[in-house]
Amino acid sequence: MKRHPISITALLIVASVLAIPLNAQDDTPPAVQVDILTLDDRSYPHVAAYLTVIDTNTQEPINNLGAEDFLVTINGQDTLSIDDVEAGAASNRPVHLLVVLDLTSSITATEFEHMRDAAGLLIASLDVQDQVGIVTMDHRQVDLLQPLSPDHNAAINAMHLSGLSPVVNRSGNVVGDGIYRAVEALVTPAPQVRPTVVVFTDVPADSIGGDQDLDAVRALALERDTVIHVVYFETEDAEGEVVEGQTAVELAMLARDTGGVMVTHPGETRDDSEPKNYDDDAYLPEMAQVIANILETEYRVSVTLPLPANDTTHSLSVVAAARGVLSPVAQTAFIARSGFIELRFAELENGQHLTLPHTLRVDVVAPGLELDTLKLERVDSRSGRVLPLADLDPASPSYTLTPDMIDDSLLTLRISARDELGNEGERYLTLIVENPGGISTDSPAPNGEVETTSSAESEADNETVLWVALAIVGIGVLGSVISLAIFGVYRRRWGEDEAFEQAPVPSTPPAASPALSARVVPKPVWNDPLEADTQPQAEDEGNTARVGLVPRALLVGGEDEEYPLYEGENTIGRHSSNMVQILDASVSRYHAVIEIHEGNAQYMDWQATHPSRINDQAVPEGQRITLTNDDQIQLGVSTLRFIWRD
Repeated sequence: MKRHPISITALLIVASVLAIPLNAQDDTPPAVQVDILTLDDRSYPHVAAYLTVIDTNTQEPINNLGAEDFLVTINGQDTLSIDDVEAGAASNRPVHLLVVLDLTSSITATEFEHMRDAAGLLIASLDVQDQVGIVTMDHRQVDLLQPLSPDHNAAINAMHLSGLSPVVNRSGNVVGDGIYRAVEALVTPAPQVRPTVVVFTDVPADSIGGDQDLDAVRALALERDTVIHVVYFETEDAEGEVVEGQTAVELAMLARDTGGVMVTHPGETRDDSEPKNYDDDAYLPEMAQVIANILETEYRVSVTLPLPANDTTHSLSVVAAARGVLSPVAQTAFIARSGFIELRFAELENGQHLTLPHTLRVDVVAPGLELDTLKLERVDSRSGRVLPLADLDPASPSYTLTPDMIDDSLLTLRISARDELGNEGERYLTLIVENPGGISTDSPAPNGEVETTSSAESEADNETVLWVALAIVGIGVLGSVISLAIFGVYRRRWGEDEAFEQAPVPSTPPAASPALSARVVPKPVWNDPLEADTQPQAEDEGNTARVGLVPRALLVGGEDEEYPLYEGENTIGRHSSNMVQILDASVSRYHAVIEIHEGNAQYMDWQATHPSRINDQAVPEGQRITLTNDDQIQLGVSTLRFIWRD
């Protein structure tokens, strides 16, 4: 999307209205802004423009417009008839979101907690088809805390890692590097997805640091059709006073230029605090909700263009009429393509769980044209590098993936093609591999570690810190293993708002998982504790901690599929730390809980991606269902019967 240059005076005028406070007055005259996020011209002459329409006074998305409310022209003169206007779930592209958290020393502990909660609520608002990752930045380095993934829980849990907090008494920042890294990590291009970066920061004006300046960030974002939103809270000095006039206008302009918004809220001092504490950060969840509302709304405006298909470039302009006013003209470019290659991964969808080996099949739509190349590649989830897998036969494009080829549970594939006339096409697909077996030689950090990039002056120091940290972690892990081997620890809790005890593993919820995600529900809380004589006694590390207990019930599936259920909590899921492990890719890692107590059994979904079904009825989120003998329980595609034992 290209924009015309404007004068410095105009920049200052525009900047004064870009960062509109969240509580803007209702009587402010409406100002409507159209942003063309991307344009899909691959099926020329049929073209689709993806756009948002926002009231810039309130930063509220306008989502009730129809074809009669848009005016579309080409080359600034020819008005087009609109074929269709769609909005909502039917037309929304999957959101690929990178959340950037500011961990510089200007962020207080309270601000950090509010920022983390706000980011969690933003992630919770995403749809199941969306993907999310986390980037952090402090005074000198940028961390890819969580690569882009369909696993929303992993992103939320990454923000609650032990030791993650703002730095103390360290000046400077690398905000430019942090935002650039986030844009860079969004590898799947538009229009297939909706690449988005949301930055939480309080960096003051004229102090954006890092090797990458905002001009470089802007250029990369525009090249990739990536929208940047900023959630901004006021900068305070050492005495807690708000520094007037220090709002980062540069970030407001960056958001505006990429089709995003900058959300702020005026802080009010707390009279009894010393030093003073301006509470604008307490509104961070509310501010993040503004961004969430925008991400839920997207128009797809479809038109048929009358120009000849000769691979020439033209301009397309859109104006919207909303709330009694006309928007400024939004303009982008398109190519009158003479041909395009459409590629699809057959029988696979983004975010799907996959057990290897698996044979990939590719559908190629290139009528009348012979393909010169058809390549299958994978994208490293941390470095972003595209790595070759195979050159496919266009006549029968298929390829078998085996566990030894894949070193990470998160697998992003890219298929690309080029025909004899130079037409090109590509398609990306992200999968969750259940049984990766390789060892990465490309990623700069082992799977499960945080990838760190630093500014030039601190590279040597960072390397030393990294090796020391790895050594400490290794010693800690070894100590934990030895302790478990000696004592065979098994702990159970009743009536506590804590998660089940389990070993932390990459991309799975840790023990202190917060209930922020729509896909995370608290475990059942039971009122009566177990009697001491019913507590399980573990005898060795390999024991399931049920020695000495008699099963109270069974879950019975297919042939030789029988799972004992004991007094107390019985966790069910795909991960090996569950009491009942179901090796089915459609079952979540920590799917559900069956609680047996004093002759009663109750069932509750725990962290199920999709709700369980009991006797063909969906289990309501957060509710406990009393089980009776011979109840049919469906988890994913697995069906089990609940049987009481005499």
